[in-house]
Amino acid sequence: MRGQSTQKVRREIGDGKLGVVVDGKLVTILRSEVNEYLDDWFWSAFSLWYRYKLFGALPFSGGWAELPAFIIEIIETAEAAYRNGYGNSTH
Repeated sequence: MRGQSTQKVRREIGDGKLGVVVDGKLVTILRSEVNEYLDDWFWSAFSLWYRYKLFGALPFSGGWAELPAFIIEIIETAEAAYRNGYGNSTH
């Protein structure tokens, strides 16, 4: 599947390697291959986390215990990546 990102790798950075998690396993890909991993599921998960971050609220009324487990996993995973520096523009 082709991703929907229009992100381009700047030539001065080069085509370096990145560690990504695919099906629960850490694999190394080239920066030029990132768009291939940005499918519809990624963008829907990102959108859910971004709204959580932007508005500071859960996607449904109620608390954490009332959310489906996959939504909690999405928020926790994205938040951990963001807090570990993947949300910075310097990485």
